[in-house]
This record gives sequence, C-alpha cells and structure tokens, in this order.
Amino acid sequence: MDLGLGESGGNPERARHCNRVISRDMVLLGSQEPTQIHKLTVVPRGVGRRVYIIVSLPAFLLWESFFDSDFFIRGGGDLLGCFLSAVSFLTIIPVGREDGKITKYFSGVLCFFPLVGLFLGSLLAALSFGMEGLGLGGAGDAVTVIALVILTGGLHMDGLMDTADGVFSGKSRYKKLEIMRDSRVGAMGIMAFISIMLLKIYFLGEIPFTAKWKYLILMPAAGRWAMVFAIHGYPYARSEGGLGKGFTNAAGKKVMVGTSLVFIMAAVIILGGHAFYFLPWVILLTLLVSKFIAKSLGGLTGDCYGAVCEIVETFVLFFGAVSEF
Repeated sequence: MDLGLGESGGNPERARHCNRVISRDMVLLGSQEPTQIHKLTVVPRGVGRRVYIIVSLPAFLLWESFFDSDFFIRGGGDLLGCFLSAVSFLTIIPVGREDGKITKYFSGVLCFFPLVGLFLGSLLAALSFGMEGLGLGGAGDAVTVIALVILTGGLHMDGLMDTADGVFSGKSRYKKLEIMRDSRVGAMGIMAFISIMLLKIYFLGEIPFTAKWKYLILMPAAGRWAMVFAIHGYPYARSEGGLGKGFTNAAGKKVMVGTSLVFIMAAVIILGGHAFYFLPWVILLTLLVSKFIAKSLGGLTGDCYGAVCEIVETFVLFFGAVSEF
C-alpha cells in the first residue's frame, strides 16, 4: 500500500515511514496484501545487543568477584586444574586430576559444572550439524542424543535409573536408599531410561535445524546447573556419606550464585529475549523435581543429582520444540 504523499508534495521520507507502519499493521491484522513481508520483527534492531551488554558485563564482573584465585586455592586447586577436574569428573575425556584426588577439588569443580555443560553442548551442536550435512534427519538426532550419554559415560542416566527404581518402589525411605545402591536395574529404571531417551530424540527432531544448536548447547549446561542447585539446596540423604556428600558440603552460596550467573549469561546470549521465558521454567522445574525426590528420600544422593540433570535436559529440548514451532 502506498499513501502517495511523496507525489503530492509531502515529505518523501515520511511517506516511506508511513507505508512501513501501515504494512506492519496490516501484518498484525492478518492482511495478505503486503506479500513481501514474511517475518515481523517485534524487537527493534540493536535492542538485543544492548541487552546482551547490560546483562553479560555485570554477570562477568560478579562472577570474577565471587571466584577469585584465592577461592580456587582454598577449594584445592588452581583455575585450570579445577576446570580440567570438572571435565574429567563429568565426562569420559581423560584430562585433569585423578579420580582419587577429586575430593580435594570439590568447590572448584562445582564452579565449572555449567561451563562443562556448555563445552559438551558445543560438541553436540557440531555433531548435529554434521549429521544434518549427511542428510540423516531423525537418525542424526538419535545419534546426537546417544552421543551425550557416551560422552558422560552414562553417569547421569545411571543415576536416573537408580533414582526411579528407589523412589517409585513404594518402600520405606531406608529401603529406597538400599534399592538405589543395588547395581542391578529394575523395571522402573528401564522405563525411565527408555522414556527419557525417546522424549529427547523426539523433542530434538521437532526443533528446526536452524535453532537446534541453541538448545543443544544449553541442554547440558542447564542440566549441570540444576545439579548444583540440587546439591546446594538439599541435604545429603545417606548418613554414611559418599562422594555426593563432599559436593554437598562444598556447595556454598558463592558456588550457587556464581554458577547461576554463568548459566543465566549463557542463556541470554544464546536465546536473547526468549531467555526470560526459558529461565523461570528451568528454575521452577529444578525446584519441583528436587523437592519431590528429597521428600521421598529425606534428602538427595549422587544418583538423584543425575536424575535431576536428565529431567531438566529433557525439558530444555521440550521448550525448544514448543517455542520454535
């Protein structure tokens, strides 16, 4: 539609502006006339960049103030050593400290959980891109989801299965913990494994290819942030202690706030404005799942942290499938 103000003696620049406004309004009203307009930009250009600077810069400075070098030294290691220890602990990649020395680096290792998640997510995004290039479609999505299980050595999936066997056994709290300690997998554990794997593959397949990288990067980061939340927020369930007990003792406020800032910053950078819809749901789900399991067991264990991680990861892909539809 053209108002023709330029030809009738009006301001040509104002005429072009009015034409754009009317075309935009016609799109909002559902008119089919302006066929050249395919996508309406709700947020003006430049706003996303300003939001990124406003949010990420304070987050980076706050993270720096929380995690100074003295903090890592008190946690048992240097900055690089703690990061490599986190990679070694959460993945099958043979870097960092030996498993026998992980107890020296509890605080420092926890600080890097979301960053290790971002690292894993970047690998998954690259793999997904390669699968798409080969034209594998749904099979490529399955390979991508399975790759995450392989990269983590099945650590969190094993925790999910053990937690499902215990929590849904209908037994007493003590008996549930004993069931979870058993290395054998029961019917509920198998059902949980199959359900999570199928949901992840299906949700990933529903996300458009151009947006998959966003959620593949955020998925492991969100899951590992949720682990820190669960470790910090709930007591350890076993009186005799364990590896998870050491993390629980080390998960102070600095660790929780610092890792949250990293995760929030990553979500804002990757999702832009969608992050402000995404983050509250992730936080709410993490809270509800952690509270439900802790109420059943009287606290959480290392297996429970893995279960929380897997459930939150699945939700991230669900959010991507719904929001990018």
